[in-house]
Amino acid sequence: MWIPSRRFRSGDFAISRSATGILLHPSFGVDVDEAFEIQGHVIRFLTIDLSEGGEPLDVQLTRVVEESYDFS
Repeated sequence: MWIPSRRFRSGDFAISRSATGILLHPSFGVDVDEAFEIQGHVIRFLTIDLSEGGEPLDVQLTRVVEESYDFS
């Protein structure tokens, strides 16, 4: 079990105040893309379509990352 240091728990790190997360789940022809906030942190739940008619997996994953994070 990981026990955070006192410095981390006290919120001295900026990332601890603005961390976000993505939960990916495989699907077959069903698209889900929902976001919610828990204690100030945005969590995004979405599906990746693995059906034969869908976009290639690498294209879907690249889009998820580009939509979720600002790299500029």
